[in-house]
Amino acid sequence: MSTELVKALHHEERFVKALNTEGVEEFANLAKLTEQLAAQVKASDVSLDAPIAQTLDKIQGRLSPAAHYLQALTHRTTSYLRLAVGTIDTDKLLHEVLAILPLQQAPIIPAVILHNYAEAQPIQCDVAQVKKLLVNALLYAQSQYEEPQHFLLTVETTVLGYPINSVKAHIKKVKAMRFTIIPATSQELPSSQDLYWSSVGQLNVYIPHSKQDLPYTMNQRIVAAHYGYASLERLKDAKVQIYVIPLQLREVRPKDVDIPEMEIDGSPHAVADENYPGAAEQEAKFLATIESKTKADLTVIEKALKLIKYYHGPAKRKSGEPFYLHPLAVAQIVLDYTKDQDTIVGALLHDTVEDTELPLSQLGFLFNASVQRIVDGVTNLDSNLQTLHKVKLTPQENIQQLLEAADQRSLYIKIADRVHNMRTIQGHRSVAKQKAIATETLQFFVPYAKQLGLLQAAKELQELCAEVLQQPD
Repeated sequence: MSTELVKALHHEERFVKALNTEGVEEFANLAKLTEQLAAQVKASDVSLDAPIAQTLDKIQGRLSPAAHYLQALTHRTTSYLRLAVGTIDTDKLLHEVLAILPLQQAPIIPAVILHNYAEAQPIQCDVAQVKKLLVNALLYAQSQYEEPQHFLLTVETTVLGYPINSVKAHIKKVKAMRFTIIPATSQELPSSQDLYWSSVGQLNVYIPHSKQDLPYTMNQRIVAAHYGYASLERLKDAKVQIYVIPLQLREVRPKDVDIPEMEIDGSPHAVADENYPGAAEQEAKFLATIESKTKADLTVIEKALKLIKYYHGPAKRKSGEPFYLHPLAVAQIVLDYTKDQDTIVGALLHDTVEDTELPLSQLGFLFNASVQRIVDGVTNLDSNLQTLHKVKLTPQENIQQLLEAADQRSLYIKIADRVHNMRTIQGHRSVAKQKAIATETLQFFVPYAKQLGLLQAAKELQELCAEVLQQPD
């Protein structure tokens, strides 16, 4: 706890460090827009003319993404917890918790009665953090009494629900584990719910009234990191703690949320290998096409290129080439479908939110709400703009998300992405995996390419799928 409190003293410094990474220049641009507005209003009559109205629109379009970006940074510096995810059998977890309890510098708990209805079922979580959660819960329970008490710890399977913003009226449901801590002498047991609602938003921390309340505050942070549910209920004769966490954490919390780069004071970020054979030529060809065939602002395009080189860093594709060359190739393909600047930028950035520490809100802040919306429609995650948290979607949920995408330009990028992936599908060593991708492509991407009028893309996808499906198993 002392370590956590000391870290809290550094939050202001860490926040400034995070803000200086990319934000200062963008805030300066926002300030310039405000100055322009003030000057125009001063020189105008009562009614607003077109330039002033346009400036107001620009400010309105920038303020909301800026606010979300600040909220995500605040979450990163105060509430984010990186997890080391592993798997442990429930009975082993509980017995290791009971072995830790006597080692705590706290009043001795005479007995913890286990009711493990989940038995030896494995749970995927941050094992050390969940052990800490259960120990904290028992110590907190004992701190509410002057005399040592016996406690009942029950473990049951249940269901967690996640409202998915990008899929209309859809609730993602996953199996979960519920831990309940209650005095053994209690005459009343808490009622069970069929579904517990998880919030993947900013944590509303329980404010501790005394030193004894600190363990519950820490537990809220652990549960929030596990995309779970926590409640403190008072029955007639006892205070009950309920904690619910997913049975398989990676069903909802993607791996990229726990990469070292997510921590502000982590190791320096390595950049991509721009000297890879053919990389410079591919980039030069792309920029030349942008300049000759579109009206896109080269400064904005180059800004997006710089961003993907930084955030994708040294990551490589199975072929061995730098990963950033994939979104560059996708953006080149998109130029066959549209010359729209935001779609081109979205194509360059389409994998950043899914594969790196870059939050969706940062794209709205660094570019505009349109780019943010396009990328959001492409990724197979449901992002919370106020936090770094992202909920992983199943392939079926991702397809439904695409069908309901607020901006159809996302489909252009998704089809271009599939075209490039099919062109390079031999990078998958598993023939079975190649055939599964080809089947999905024929079922979904080919029909929608035709529906969008991208007939050449549909034809190429059909030919590439046929080659894959003709391979011997």
